[in-house]
Amino acid sequence: MNRKLAYFFKIVYIAIIYSVIARASLFLAFEHTNASPVWPPSAVGFAAILFWGYRVWPGITIGAFSANVIGFLFNQVTVPLSVVILSSFIALGNTLEAVIGVYLLRRFCRDRNPMEGLPDFFKLLVIVPVMCLVSSLIGPLAVCLS
Repeated sequence: MNRKLAYFFKIVYIAIIYSVIARASLFLAFEHTNASPVWPPSAVGFAAILFWGYRVWPGITIGAFSANVIGFLFNQVTVPLSVVILSSFIALGNTLEAVIGVYLLRRFCRDRNPMEGLPDFFKLLVIVPVMCLVSSLIGPLAVCLS
């Protein structure tokens, strides 16, 4: 298969999986919001970048954007421009979360499996909340500013 076509299918695959899991996760959201106490799609984005490299970030962005647009429209947000802007910022936060998480893991654990050694495991325990902090700051900040 052509490399560009394979790349395209990876992006589409990630976007679909991310969006479906995000839509399902939004059922756990607080009433009339897109704010969910748990966000399993973060693991999808993290794993996708970890396995396929940083080049697949558009799949996360597209998946997060589409899930949030649908979520906002489902909650009857009436201003289309604000839906697009908010969804863009939330998607940016979700994408940066995965990219920063993989960067930190590779930076501090190198090529080792963080589950095999105790020091690397503790590094992973610090990296995960840091990467989640990125998304959990950008999304709510965008909602508050809107």
